[in-house]
Amino acid sequence: MRILTRLGIGLAAILALQGCGASNGSGTDTVAVPTTRSVSISEILAVDDKILGASVQIGTSLGTDGKVVPLNLPAITTAQDGKTSRVDLSVPLDARTLYFQTLGGTSAGVSIAATSGFLGVAELPEGGTAHTLPRVNINPFSTLVAHVRSKNPALSLNQIAIEALQPFLTTTQSAALDLNSSDYSGTATPVIETSGNAPLFQLFNEMIKEAANQETGANGVERTLNLLDRMQTEAGTQGAYVTNSVFVSRVSSISSSLASTPASLPAYFSQAMQILATSSTATVRPSTFVTNPAQVVNRFLLDSSLKVGSVTSVLTNISDGSMNITSQSGSALILLTIPDSVIFQRLDATYKPLIESELNVKMDLFDSTGSNLTDTILVTIKPVKIDATSVFTMIIPTGSVITGSRTQANGSQASASSINPSEDRYPSATGTITIPVQQLISQGESSFGQTFPDLNGRIFDLKFTFGSGVRFSKGTDGTSFSAFDLKKGRIQP
Repeated sequence: MRILTRLGIGLAAILALQGCGASNGSGTDTVAVPTTRSVSISEILAVDDKILGASVQIGTSLGTDGKVVPLNLPAITTAQDGKTSRVDLSVPLDARTLYFQTLGGTSAGVSIAATSGFLGVAELPEGGTAHTLPRVNINPFSTLVAHVRSKNPALSLNQIAIEALQPFLTTTQSAALDLNSSDYSGTATPVIETSGNAPLFQLFNEMIKEAANQETGANGVERTLNLLDRMQTEAGTQGAYVTNSVFVSRVSSISSSLASTPASLPAYFSQAMQILATSSTATVRPSTFVTNPAQVVNRFLLDSSLKVGSVTSVLTNISDGSMNITSQSGSALILLTIPDSVIFQRLDATYKPLIESELNVKMDLFDSTGSNLTDTILVTIKPVKIDATSVFTMIIPTGSVITGSRTQANGSQASASSINPSEDRYPSATGTITIPVQQLISQGESSFGQTFPDLNGRIFDLKFTFGSGVRFSKGTDGTSFSAFDLKKGRIQP
């Protein structure tokens, strides 16, 4: 399980460093640091049915009214194919999201109000001063995702998109979903698209439009926009939707009808599902519609009991957003050796979409009295992906950055980093979330030729923290957390 090897490598490397800091230069040379980056967008496609003659605004945020806060750009307009020509712009270097909005235009001959329209959203990577987006898609589905991203800027578009689909479609395969794929051509029903994930986009857009018939409005476009406007308040902060979402209720009625009485709705819904279920190019392949969908389950439910090595331990209470791990009596853990693994027991096996996050590990080492801090070690892996479609599997993608630092009591500091050369996947045992600690240490020692410090008689705090999108609950109490904290553990000498 090399994910933990990577952690071990980081820990061993940092512990091996002896605090050799860089010298403090006294030169006066300075280097200009860029503050902006250029973004080139090859084309923007706007679809309800294809939206013609619409004005397109672009910005780095949405306002409180759910509309794009526009950058000062030359006029951008969709042509008769629903597309714009190439767009070039400059954005702040730290901008990670671009939002897009159509205003006005016509869709299937229906005029759209000049102050109304659909949203699109695109991610910008960290680093670099120039970036190209081959396509940006604006449609009902992307409007939903844009509202959620605005409230959850750390969640990837892939994660939001798959969570948005989860309540309504039973998925047999789920991998990365590119919301802005050029496979999507915006074909109007009853003709069904066939390339890549395009049938999925078309299917869900049509489900939203069908659900919008339960809204008020002078025409289908207006009703669809009114339904999507609900996402200004119904976008979740720990998942795609808030509890008791009217949007979810509306779309649920459509998925339930398609599951139980498919003939009650147009045939293209079932046709699109059939194309997806047998597709060789779709990365997300739903096979059935869900009857009476439940709210999205966006956290992992854990039993209060766990194993730290051979010692039965418990999850006790949450403090500062972290779940504390103690002995069964509630006191600090006393271990005979460094534990070979930490094993959490899952209470649920509910499918969850692919999650992109990060993992941070912090270890504080104390002397034998527990009162004097001698070392603080920090290790971060970014990104880390979690695939829990069957068993809980941690993934370190190619290019993930592992960084670490060590701060000693005398104030000396050191740091190191490495880049993961190839994707690594690490499944836990069925029904568990397993962290094989001993393997991570021994492989780290082997990789760096360094010996992990002797912890016999030492006292330590150990904290694992997952980034956005990875949440846990103890039992069904509903309180979520993203970190585990083992305080004042001791290795018995």
